[in-house]
Amino acid sequence: MLFERSPSYAGFIRRSLAFAIDFLIIASFIYLTGHGAVSVAGPEGADDWRLFRLAALIGFFSAVFPFVYFVWFHATGGQTPGKKAVGIKVAGYGGGEVSPARSVFRTLGYLVSALFFFLGFLWPVFDRRGQAWHDKIAGTVVVEI
Repeated sequence: MLFERSPSYAGFIRRSLAFAIDFLIIASFIYLTGHGAVSVAGPEGADDWRLFRLAALIGFFSAVFPFVYFVWFHATGGQTPGKKAVGIKVAGYGGGEVSPARSVFRTLGYLVSALFFFLGFLWPVFDRRGQAWHDKIAGTVVVEI
């Protein structure tokens, strides 16, 4: 879908609300799976090596799951559950869908946006297209739908 008219770019508040919803979903899922894993493994009588491996597995999952979450949802429709709830979506500059590769670049761009005191996440306040640094890296915009 290409933009038929000039798009209405999503503002900082709506983007922040969408991220808060997504964060809550991700944190809840990680907590529940981590808690479940610890409950199954049981710290009673477990040796240190077993607990270390479990902690490493939970840590790895805690890093990979959010990455997969954002890449998947942005590449398959441009909306995470949080974005859907507030009525915004990620699109290419011209309004096209976000490819899986572009979604990976955008998600990796979160690291750049966070690098300098999270200034990249505040950038939409100052940008005429409302783009954060990760949007600029990936060639995406966030629009109201």
